[in-house]
Parts: sequence; C-alpha cells; structure tokens
Amino acid sequence: MKVATDVFGNPTRAAIFEYVNEHPGCYFGELLGDVAPTLTKPAEDGKPERKMTRQNFAGHLKVMVDAGVIVTDLPEEERNRPQRPKYFVDAERTDAVIQAWIEHVEKFRTRPAAGT
Repeated sequence: MKVATDVFGNPTRAAIFEYVNEHPGCYFGELLGDVAPTLTKPAEDGKPERKMTRQNFAGHLKVMVDAGVIVTDLPEEERNRPQRPKYFVDAERTDAVIQAWIEHVEKFRTRPAAGT
C-alpha cells in the first residue's frame, strides 16, 4: 500500500503496515522472518549500515499497536508476549488512525529543535 510510506515516513513501520495489510492474521514470528531481514539501519555517524535487530523491530511494532494502526485479537496483557499475538490492520479505523498519525508526525516535523 503506497500510502504507508508517505504516512509513516519510517521505512520499518511502512514495511510492517504493508505486510500486515497483505497478510492479515500474521504472527510476530512471520513479521520478524519475512520483513525484518529486508530492513537495515542506514550508515550514520561513522557506523556502518546494520541489520534490524529483533528488539528494534519489536519496538516499531509496539508503537503501531499502541497507536491502534495495527491491532491484535488478543487481550492487552498478551501483547507483551511477542510470539503470541496475531496482527491485523483495523479496517474500520484505518483512515481515521492514519489521519491522526499524519498529524502526529507533522507536529514533530514542524516543531523547532530543542535549544533554539
């Protein structure tokens, strides 16, 4: 889904969104196995390009679950057990959530840098 890249700006979250949209009901292990290997952290500050770690990947997914963009059919307490949940794009709320996410991202893009 092309809009994901524009909406999330972050390639990891865009890739997660697109995968879950195309594979509703997928598990964390599938996301980790199919999506994470395709992602890298770019070279910066003299550090070479690196592979996405499981912890970083899980953190990006948690942000999306907390924002309601990606939902799980399991109760809140089960979401902290990454091998358990099945993930879905919430079709009924997706448009509203994406709009809210755009506004959230824009707010951070337009605010002045700290100390200015």
